[in-house]
Amino acid sequence: MGSRFLRAHSRVMNTRRVRMTLAEFVIKFALLNNTRGVRHSLLRRMDIWESWFYHSRCPPEVRTLVRAIDCLEFLSLSLIILIKERMAPVSIREGKIPEQKQIENGRLFPKVVIPAAADQYHNSDSQNEEMAAVLEFIRKEKDWIQHELQESGALLFRGFKSMRTASDFNSFVDAFGWEEHTYQGFAPRNNVVGRVWTANEAPLDQEIFFHHEMALVKDFPSKLFFFCEIAPPEGGQTAIVRSDRVACEMESKFPSLVQKLEREGILTCTPLPKEENRDYFLGKSWQSHLQTNDPEEAQRRVEAGGSKLVWMEDGSANITAGPLPATRTFEGYSDRKVWFNYIPAAVYKKAENYNILLCGDGSAIPRDIIEESARVMNNECVEVKWEAGDVLLIDNLAVMHARRPSKPPRRVLVSMCK
Repeated sequence: MGSRFLRAHSRVMNTRRVRMTLAEFVIKFALLNNTRGVRHSLLRRMDIWESWFYHSRCPPEVRTLVRAIDCLEFLSLSLIILIKERMAPVSIREGKIPEQKQIENGRLFPKVVIPAAADQYHNSDSQNEEMAAVLEFIRKEKDWIQHELQESGALLFRGFKSMRTASDFNSFVDAFGWEEHTYQGFAPRNNVVGRVWTANEAPLDQEIFFHHEMALVKDFPSKLFFFCEIAPPEGGQTAIVRSDRVACEMESKFPSLVQKLEREGILTCTPLPKEENRDYFLGKSWQSHLQTNDPEEAQRRVEAGGSKLVWMEDGSANITAGPLPATRTFEGYSDRKVWFNYIPAAVYKKAENYNILLCGDGSAIPRDIIEESARVMNNECVEVKWEAGDVLLIDNLAVMHARRPSKPPRRVLVSMCK
Protein backbone atom coordinates (compact mmCIF):
# COMPACT_ATOMS: atom_id res chain seq x y z
CA MET A 1 0.00 0.00 0.00
CA GLY A 2 2.82 2.42 0.87
CA SER A 3 4.70 1.85 -2.38
CA ARG A 4 1.45 2.18 -4.34
CA PHE A 5 0.79 5.56 -2.67
CA LEU A 6 4.33 6.74 -3.42
CA ARG A 7 3.95 5.79 -7.07
CA ALA A 8 0.62 7.62 -7.20
CA HIS A 9 2.14 10.68 -5.49
CA SER A 10 5.02 10.71 -7.99
CA ARG A 11 2.59 10.58 -10.89
CA VAL A 12 0.57 13.43 -9.38
CA MET A 13 3.64 15.62 -8.93
CA ASN A 14 4.96 14.96 -12.45
CA THR A 15 1.52 15.56 -13.94
CA ARG A 16 1.11 18.71 -11.88
CA ARG A 17 4.45 20.10 -13.12
CA VAL A 18 3.28 19.71 -16.72
CA ARG A 19 -0.12 21.19 -15.87
CA MET A 20 1.41 24.18 -14.05
CA THR A 21 3.65 24.90 -17.06
CA LEU A 22 0.54 24.98 -19.21
CA ALA A 23 -1.26 27.09 -16.63
CA GLU A 24 1.57 29.62 -16.53
CA PHE A 25 1.49 29.88 -20.33
CA VAL A 26 -2.29 30.38 -20.36
CA ILE A 27 -2.26 33.01 -17.63
CA LYS A 28 0.68 34.95 -19.15
CA PHE A 29 -0.86 34.87 -22.59
CA ALA A 30 -4.17 36.05 -21.18
CA LEU A 31 -2.69 38.95 -19.23
CA LEU A 32 -0.51 40.10 -22.11
CA ASN A 33 -3.46 40.07 -24.50
CA ASN A 34 -6.06 41.29 -22.00
CA THR A 35 -8.13 38.15 -22.71
CA ARG A 36 -11.37 38.09 -20.76
CA GLY A 37 -12.24 34.47 -21.64
CA VAL A 38 -9.40 32.94 -19.69
CA ARG A 39 -11.66 31.24 -17.17
CA HIS A 40 -13.40 29.50 -20.04
CA SER A 41 -10.01 28.31 -21.28
CA LEU A 42 -9.15 26.96 -17.84
CA LEU A 43 -12.45 25.11 -17.65
CA ARG A 44 -11.81 23.59 -21.06
CA ARG A 45 -8.31 22.57 -19.93
CA MET A 46 -9.87 20.79 -16.94
CA ASP A 47 -12.19 18.89 -19.30
CA ILE A 48 -9.22 17.87 -21.45
CA TRP A 49 -7.32 16.57 -18.43
CA GLU A 50 -10.42 14.71 -17.23
CA SER A 51 -10.74 13.02 -20.61
CA TRP A 52 -7.04 12.11 -20.65
CA PHE A 53 -7.19 10.59 -17.20
CA TYR A 54 -10.31 8.62 -18.10
CA HIS A 55 -8.72 7.01 -21.13
CA SER A 56 -5.36 6.45 -19.43
CA ARG A 57 -4.51 3.83 -16.81
CA CYS A 58 -4.23 6.41 -14.10
CA PRO A 59 -5.30 5.00 -10.69
CA PRO A 60 -8.57 6.39 -9.22
CA GLU A 61 -6.80 8.02 -6.27
CA VAL A 62 -4.59 10.01 -8.68
CA ARG A 63 -7.66 11.20 -10.58
CA THR A 64 -9.25 12.33 -7.33
CA LEU A 65 -6.15 14.25 -6.27
CA VAL A 66 -5.81 15.86 -9.70
CA ARG A 67 -9.46 16.94 -9.70
CA ALA A 68 -8.98 18.58 -6.30
CA ILE A 69 -5.80 20.33 -7.42
CA ASP A 70 -7.52 21.40 -10.63
CA CYS A 71 -10.39 22.97 -8.69
CA LEU A 72 -8.07 24.85 -6.35
CA GLU A 73 -5.89 26.00 -9.23
CA PHE A 74 -8.91 27.09 -11.24
CA LEU A 75 -10.27 29.15 -8.35
CA SER A 76 -6.92 30.79 -7.59
CA LEU A 77 -6.16 31.63 -11.22
CA SER A 78 -9.70 32.94 -11.73
CA LEU A 79 -9.22 35.22 -8.75
CA ILE A 80 -5.90 36.51 -10.14
CA ILE A 81 -7.49 37.19 -13.52
CA LEU A 82 -10.48 38.92 -11.94
CA ILE A 83 -8.19 41.21 -9.94
CA LYS A 84 -6.08 41.95 -13.01
CA GLU A 85 -9.20 42.72 -15.06
CA ARG A 86 -10.47 45.12 -12.43
CA MET A 87 -7.08 46.88 -12.28
CA ALA A 88 -6.30 46.84 -16.00
CA PRO A 89 -5.68 50.31 -17.49
CA VAL A 90 -8.61 51.74 -19.40
CA SER A 91 -8.39 51.57 -23.17
CA ILE A 92 -8.31 54.98 -24.83
CA ARG A 93 -8.32 56.37 -28.33
CA GLU A 94 -7.95 59.77 -29.95
CA GLY A 95 -11.17 61.73 -30.33
CA LYS A 96 -12.16 64.87 -32.16
CA ILE A 97 -14.08 68.05 -31.42
CA PRO A 98 -15.28 70.59 -34.01
CA GLU A 99 -13.17 73.37 -32.52
CA GLN A 100 -9.78 71.66 -33.00
CA LYS A 101 -7.15 73.29 -35.18
CA GLN A 102 -4.31 71.68 -37.08
CA ILE A 103 -0.80 72.70 -36.10
CA GLU A 104 2.63 71.57 -37.27
CA ASN A 105 3.19 67.99 -38.50
CA GLY A 106 -0.54 67.41 -38.84
CA ARG A 107 -1.12 67.44 -35.09
CA LEU A 108 -4.41 68.66 -33.67
CA PHE A 109 -4.78 71.30 -30.98
CA PRO A 110 -5.92 70.32 -28.44
CA LYS A 111 -5.39 66.56 -28.58
CA VAL A 112 -8.59 64.83 -27.44
CA VAL A 113 -8.49 61.59 -25.42
CA ILE A 114 -11.67 59.53 -25.03
CA PRO A 115 -12.49 55.99 -23.80
CA ALA A 116 -12.15 53.33 -26.49
CA ALA A 117 -15.57 51.92 -25.54
CA ALA A 118 -17.91 54.73 -24.55
CA ASP A 119 -20.60 52.42 -23.09
CA GLN A 120 -18.25 50.11 -21.19
CA TYR A 121 -18.92 51.77 -17.84
CA HIS A 122 -22.63 52.51 -17.53
CA ASN A 123 -23.55 52.15 -13.86
CA SER A 124 -22.12 53.40 -10.57
CA ASP A 125 -20.15 50.22 -9.82
CA SER A 126 -18.60 50.09 -13.27
CA GLN A 127 -17.87 53.82 -13.10
CA ASN A 128 -15.87 53.19 -9.94
CA GLU A 129 -14.02 50.47 -11.87
CA GLU A 130 -13.40 52.98 -14.65
CA MET A 131 -11.94 55.46 -12.17
CA ALA A 132 -9.50 52.84 -10.90
CA ALA A 133 -8.62 51.93 -14.50
CA VAL A 134 -8.11 55.59 -15.48
CA LEU A 135 -5.80 56.20 -12.53
CA GLU A 136 -3.81 53.07 -13.40
CA PHE A 137 -3.58 54.24 -17.01
CA ILE A 138 -2.21 57.62 -15.88
CA ARG A 139 0.43 56.04 -13.66
CA LYS A 140 1.62 53.68 -16.40
CA GLU A 141 1.39 56.11 -19.33
CA LYS A 142 2.52 59.34 -17.68
CA ASP A 143 5.55 59.64 -19.97
CA TRP A 144 3.35 59.25 -23.05
CA ILE A 145 0.92 61.87 -21.73
CA GLN A 146 3.83 64.23 -21.01
CA HIS A 147 5.15 63.76 -24.55
CA GLU A 148 1.75 64.36 -26.17
CA LEU A 149 1.19 67.42 -24.01
CA GLN A 150 4.51 68.93 -25.02
CA GLU A 151 3.85 68.22 -28.70
CA SER A 152 0.29 69.56 -28.80
CA GLY A 153 0.19 72.02 -25.90
CA ALA A 154 -3.12 70.82 -24.48
CA LEU A 155 -4.96 67.53 -23.87
CA LEU A 156 -8.73 67.28 -23.42
CA PHE A 157 -9.93 64.18 -21.56
CA ARG A 158 -13.61 63.72 -22.43
CA GLY A 159 -16.25 61.03 -21.94
CA PHE A 160 -14.89 59.45 -18.76
CA LYS A 161 -18.06 58.95 -16.72
CA SER A 162 -16.13 58.39 -13.51
CA MET A 163 -15.11 62.07 -13.46
CA ARG A 164 -18.02 63.51 -11.50
CA THR A 165 -16.82 65.40 -8.45
CA ALA A 166 -13.98 67.56 -7.16
CA SER A 167 -12.67 64.52 -5.26
CA ASP A 168 -12.57 62.51 -8.50
CA PHE A 169 -10.64 65.36 -10.10
CA ASN A 170 -8.24 65.50 -7.16
CA SER A 171 -7.52 61.77 -7.55
CA PHE A 172 -7.05 62.25 -11.29
CA VAL A 173 -4.44 65.00 -10.81
CA ASP A 174 -2.76 63.20 -7.93
CA ALA A 175 -2.20 60.09 -10.08
CA PHE A 176 0.35 61.97 -12.19
CA GLY A 177 2.65 62.41 -9.21
CA TRP A 178 3.53 65.97 -10.20
CA GLU A 179 4.25 68.36 -7.35
CA GLU A 180 1.51 70.86 -6.57
CA HIS A 181 2.15 74.54 -7.28
CA THR A 182 0.72 77.11 -4.87
CA TYR A 183 -1.32 79.86 -6.50
CA GLN A 184 0.26 83.33 -6.20
CA GLY A 185 -1.89 85.26 -8.66
CA PHE A 186 -4.29 88.17 -8.32
CA ALA A 187 -7.62 86.35 -8.76
CA PRO A 188 -9.82 85.36 -5.78
CA ARG A 189 -9.87 81.57 -5.36
CA ASN A 190 -10.91 79.06 -2.69
CA ASN A 191 -9.62 75.60 -1.88
CA VAL A 192 -12.21 72.89 -2.57
CA VAL A 193 -10.46 69.63 -1.68
CA GLY A 194 -6.85 68.50 -1.61
CA ARG A 195 -4.99 70.23 -4.42
CA VAL A 196 -8.17 71.42 -6.16
CA TRP A 197 -9.19 75.09 -6.19
CA THR A 198 -11.97 77.15 -7.66
CA ALA A 199 -11.03 78.92 -10.87
CA ASN A 200 -11.44 82.70 -11.01
CA GLU A 201 -14.56 83.56 -9.01
CA ALA A 202 -15.34 86.84 -10.77
CA PRO A 203 -18.89 87.24 -12.11
CA LEU A 204 -19.53 84.99 -15.09
CA ASP A 205 -20.50 87.88 -17.35
CA GLN A 206 -16.89 89.13 -17.27
CA GLU A 207 -14.36 88.03 -19.84
CA ILE A 208 -10.88 87.08 -18.64
CA PHE A 209 -8.04 87.97 -21.02
CA PHE A 210 -5.50 85.56 -22.48
CA HIS A 211 -2.56 84.89 -20.19
CA HIS A 212 0.05 82.40 -19.07
CA GLU A 213 -0.71 81.55 -15.46
CA MET A 214 1.34 83.63 -12.99
CA ALA A 215 3.47 85.10 -15.78
CA LEU A 216 4.42 88.07 -13.60
CA VAL A 217 6.25 86.06 -10.94
CA LYS A 218 9.51 84.12 -11.02
CA ASP A 219 8.02 80.79 -10.00
CA PHE A 220 5.10 79.96 -12.30
CA PRO A 221 3.45 76.54 -12.81
CA SER A 222 4.37 74.40 -15.80
CA LYS A 223 1.03 72.60 -16.07
CA LEU A 224 -2.61 73.47 -15.42
CA PHE A 225 -5.56 71.12 -14.98
CA PHE A 226 -9.10 72.43 -15.48
CA PHE A 227 -12.14 70.31 -14.57
CA CYS A 228 -15.72 71.06 -15.56
CA GLU A 229 -18.04 70.07 -12.73
CA ILE A 230 -21.02 72.05 -14.07
CA ALA A 231 -21.16 73.00 -17.74
CA PRO A 232 -22.73 76.40 -18.49
CA PRO A 233 -25.96 76.51 -20.53
CA GLU A 234 -24.47 79.16 -22.80
CA GLY A 235 -20.97 80.57 -23.36
CA GLY A 236 -18.28 80.07 -20.75
CA GLN A 237 -15.76 78.46 -23.09
CA THR A 238 -12.15 78.27 -22.05
CA ALA A 239 -10.21 79.67 -24.98
CA ILE A 240 -6.68 78.37 -25.50
CA VAL A 241 -4.03 79.55 -27.94
CA ARG A 242 -0.54 78.36 -28.83
CA SER A 243 1.70 81.15 -27.60
CA ASP A 244 4.43 80.39 -30.13
CA ARG A 245 2.04 81.13 -32.99
CA VAL A 246 1.19 84.49 -31.40
CA ALA A 247 4.90 85.33 -30.99
CA CYS A 248 5.58 84.40 -34.61
CA GLU A 249 2.75 86.62 -35.88
CA MET A 250 3.77 89.56 -33.71
CA GLU A 251 7.41 89.26 -34.77
CA SER A 252 6.48 89.29 -38.44
CA LYS A 253 4.26 92.39 -38.07
CA PHE A 254 6.25 94.42 -35.51
CA PRO A 255 9.84 93.18 -35.79
CA SER A 256 11.59 96.26 -34.39
CA LEU A 257 9.10 96.79 -31.57
CA VAL A 258 9.19 93.13 -30.52
CA GLN A 259 12.99 93.29 -30.49
CA LYS A 260 12.79 96.35 -28.25
CA LEU A 261 10.39 94.58 -25.85
CA GLU A 262 12.66 91.56 -25.81
CA ARG A 263 15.70 93.71 -25.13
CA GLU A 264 14.22 96.12 -22.55
CA GLY A 265 11.34 94.04 -21.17
CA ILE A 266 7.88 95.10 -20.01
CA LEU A 267 6.88 96.79 -16.76
CA THR A 268 3.46 95.79 -15.39
CA CYS A 269 1.87 97.70 -12.52
CA THR A 270 -1.10 96.01 -10.82
CA PRO A 271 -3.01 97.63 -7.92
CA LEU A 272 -4.01 95.45 -4.98
CA PRO A 273 -7.08 96.75 -3.10
CA LYS A 274 -7.26 97.00 0.66
CA GLU A 275 -10.32 94.78 0.68
CA GLU A 276 -11.28 91.82 -1.49
CA ASN A 277 -13.23 92.73 -4.61
CA ARG A 278 -14.99 89.66 -5.99
CA ASP A 279 -16.80 91.72 -8.58
CA TYR A 280 -13.64 91.81 -10.66
CA PHE A 281 -11.38 88.99 -11.86
CA LEU A 282 -8.22 90.68 -10.51
CA GLY A 283 -9.81 91.75 -7.25
CA LYS A 284 -7.69 89.93 -4.67
CA SER A 285 -6.64 92.14 -1.74
CA TRP A 286 -2.97 92.57 -0.89
CA GLN A 287 -3.50 90.59 2.33
CA SER A 288 -4.99 87.68 0.43
CA HIS A 289 -2.51 87.86 -2.42
CA LEU A 290 0.56 88.03 -0.18
CA GLN A 291 -0.80 85.71 2.55
CA THR A 292 -0.06 88.15 5.37
CA ASN A 293 -1.59 91.10 7.22
CA ASP A 294 1.81 92.56 8.06
CA PRO A 295 2.87 95.35 5.62
CA GLU A 296 6.57 94.76 6.30
CA GLU A 297 6.27 91.06 5.62
CA ALA A 298 4.27 91.87 2.48
CA GLN A 299 7.11 94.10 1.32
CA ARG A 300 9.67 91.36 1.88
CA ARG A 301 7.62 88.76 -0.02
CA VAL A 302 7.09 91.01 -3.01
CA GLU A 303 10.79 91.89 -3.23
CA ALA A 304 11.73 88.21 -2.85
CA GLY A 305 9.62 87.56 -5.95
CA GLY A 306 11.53 90.15 -7.92
CA SER A 307 8.83 92.86 -7.88
CA LYS A 308 8.34 96.19 -6.11
CA LEU A 309 5.57 97.19 -3.72
CA VAL A 310 4.38 100.78 -3.27
CA TRP A 311 1.82 101.70 -0.61
CA MET A 312 -1.02 104.12 -1.40
CA GLU A 313 -2.69 106.58 1.00
CA ASP A 314 -5.97 104.63 1.04
CA GLY A 315 -4.25 101.47 2.34
CA SER A 316 -4.09 99.72 -1.03
CA ALA A 317 -0.82 98.81 -2.74
CA ASN A 318 0.71 98.71 -6.20
CA ILE A 319 2.91 95.86 -7.36
CA THR A 320 5.27 96.60 -10.22
CA ALA A 321 6.67 93.51 -11.90
CA GLY A 322 9.60 93.65 -14.26
CA PRO A 323 10.96 94.59 -16.51
CA LEU A 324 10.16 91.08 -17.75
CA PRO A 325 10.95 89.78 -21.24
CA ALA A 326 8.15 89.95 -23.81
CA THR A 327 9.01 86.51 -25.17
CA ARG A 328 10.64 83.44 -23.70
CA THR A 329 12.06 80.11 -24.77
CA PHE A 330 12.05 77.06 -22.53
CA GLU A 331 14.41 74.09 -22.56
CA GLY A 332 13.09 71.05 -24.36
CA TYR A 333 10.80 72.95 -26.74
CA SER A 334 13.11 73.17 -29.78
CA ASP A 335 13.77 76.89 -29.26
CA ARG A 336 10.04 77.57 -29.56
CA LYS A 337 9.56 81.26 -28.70
CA VAL A 338 6.37 82.10 -26.76
CA TRP A 339 4.47 85.38 -26.14
CA PHE A 340 4.95 85.23 -22.36
CA ASN A 341 3.72 88.65 -21.18
CA TYR A 342 0.74 90.60 -19.87
CA ILE A 343 0.11 92.74 -22.96
CA PRO A 344 -3.33 91.06 -23.44
CA ALA A 345 -4.40 92.63 -20.13
CA ALA A 346 -4.23 96.08 -21.69
CA VAL A 347 -6.82 95.14 -24.33
CA TYR A 348 -9.80 95.29 -22.00
CA LYS A 349 -11.15 98.65 -20.94
CA LYS A 350 -11.83 97.64 -17.38
CA ALA A 351 -8.36 96.14 -17.06
CA GLU A 352 -6.85 99.48 -18.02
CA ASN A 353 -8.05 100.81 -14.66
CA TYR A 354 -6.08 98.11 -12.90
CA ASN A 355 -3.04 97.36 -15.06
CA ILE A 356 -0.48 99.80 -16.43
CA LEU A 357 1.91 98.31 -19.00
CA LEU A 358 5.05 100.12 -20.12
CA CYS A 359 8.20 99.36 -22.04
CA GLY A 360 11.19 98.67 -19.85
CA ASP A 361 12.49 102.22 -20.46
CA GLY A 362 9.24 103.70 -19.12
CA SER A 363 7.72 104.61 -22.50
CA ALA A 364 4.19 103.60 -23.42
CA ILE A 365 3.52 100.43 -25.37
CA PRO A 366 1.93 101.47 -28.67
CA ARG A 367 -1.76 100.81 -28.89
CA ASP A 368 -1.52 99.11 -32.29
CA ILE A 369 0.60 96.24 -30.96
CA ILE A 370 -1.84 95.77 -28.07
CA GLU A 371 -4.85 95.60 -30.40
CA GLU A 372 -3.07 93.41 -32.94
CA SER A 373 -2.03 90.94 -30.26
CA ALA A 374 -5.68 90.57 -29.25
CA ARG A 375 -6.72 90.04 -32.87
CA VAL A 376 -4.04 87.39 -33.41
CA MET A 377 -4.93 85.51 -30.22
CA ASN A 378 -8.64 85.47 -31.01
CA ASN A 379 -7.94 84.36 -34.56
CA GLU A 380 -5.55 81.56 -33.56
CA CYS A 381 -7.38 80.30 -30.48
CA VAL A 382 -9.60 77.28 -29.91
CA GLU A 383 -12.67 77.84 -27.72
CA VAL A 384 -13.26 74.64 -25.77
CA LYS A 385 -16.97 74.24 -25.13
CA TRP A 386 -17.25 72.50 -21.79
CA GLU A 387 -19.05 69.25 -21.07
CA ALA A 388 -19.51 68.02 -17.50
CA GLY A 389 -16.64 65.72 -16.55
CA ASP A 390 -14.14 67.24 -18.98
CA VAL A 391 -10.52 67.61 -17.87
CA LEU A 392 -8.34 70.00 -19.84
CA LEU A 393 -4.58 69.69 -19.26
CA ILE A 394 -2.63 72.73 -20.45
CA ASP A 395 1.10 73.23 -20.88
CA ASN A 396 1.51 76.64 -19.24
CA LEU A 397 4.91 77.09 -20.89
CA ALA A 398 3.38 76.89 -24.36
CA VAL A 399 -0.31 77.84 -24.18
CA MET A 400 -2.29 80.85 -22.98
CA HIS A 401 -5.86 80.56 -21.77
CA ALA A 402 -8.85 82.87 -21.35
CA ARG A 403 -12.46 82.70 -20.17
CA ARG A 404 -15.44 83.71 -22.25
CA PRO A 405 -18.54 85.24 -20.59
CA SER A 406 -21.33 82.81 -19.77
CA LYS A 407 -24.73 82.39 -18.23
CA PRO A 408 -24.87 80.63 -14.86
CA PRO A 409 -24.41 78.05 -13.58
CA ARG A 410 -20.80 77.29 -14.45
CA ARG A 411 -18.30 75.57 -12.17
CA VAL A 412 -14.79 74.93 -13.42
CA LEU A 413 -12.09 73.88 -10.95
CA VAL A 414 -8.33 74.12 -11.31
CA SER A 415 -5.16 72.46 -10.07
CA MET A 416 -1.61 73.58 -10.83
CA CYS A 417 1.66 71.67 -10.97
CA LYS A 418 5.29 72.74 -10.77
